[in-house]
Amino acid sequence: MGYSRLSPQTIAKLEASDKQNKSIRQLAVELNIRKYSVHQYLAAAREPAATVKVGRPSIASAEQKRAIRAKALRSGSGTRKLAEWAEQRGYSKISKGTVAYILKGGRAPFAFKAVKSGRVLSEKNRKLRLQFVKKHVTIDWDEVVFIDQKEKCMGYDEALGSSMRWQREYSRHIFKKSTNPKIFVFYPAVAKGHKSDLVSVPLGEEGKGRGTAGFDSVKFIKVLEQLWEEVKRWFPDGKFWVVPSNTPAATASPVWQPWECPC
Repeated sequence: MGYSRLSPQTIAKLEASDKQNKSIRQLAVELNIRKYSVHQYLAAAREPAATVKVGRPSIASAEQKRAIRAKALRSGSGTRKLAEWAEQRGYSKISKGTVAYILKGGRAPFAFKAVKSGRVLSEKNRKLRLQFVKKHVTIDWDEVVFIDQKEKCMGYDEALGSSMRWQREYSRHIFKKSTNPKIFVFYPAVAKGHKSDLVSVPLGEEGKGRGTAGFDSVKFIKVLEQLWEEVKRWFPDGKFWVVPSNTPAATASPVWQPWECPC
């Protein structure tokens, strides 16, 4: 500052002389100091003190923030579900944006990252799916019924089946899974604008294939019998094609085939 070297006595005289509405040149001559120093001091003295801006008080209490962060680590839920969970527990109602702000802020920020143990589609399967689409690009997909395979794993899974979940930003944690889970297989039929209920049949003895242990062609036919009546209502004229799931029982015959009543 241009007035930083002024003595306290000079500053006192400058303040007293300023009240007399004298010009900067007159004050500089009387006090034997530079005009620049007078100008700098008067500008600083006349400028109002900067007011401290007070932000909007946080809607979420400290306890609510701790609860949301702990729940995010345990469950891996998204911001919308975490906001709904907090409101159900009696905390203040907040938006999913506020939840994201709570999780991403603080000294230990969270990040919505991929689970390291999550299952990823292999390059081999990507190529096979691309080949299938190119081969049947002229098919009328409105007449196609897919028989998909859904697995329900009954075992310990720390990630709760999530492929993405909230984790500490710099964490290298690997989520543990059961080494010998019990897997149940269900099948739905899916077409454009339609989705059937899940059906299943008791599996036989344990086999080598994961998720298809004891599942043979006889049991696959039983699955089709359970789905037949519902799918037949989707296509009254009986004109449709079926693409079964990639199971050993289904791939023993052509993958792309018309569906005739299995009963």
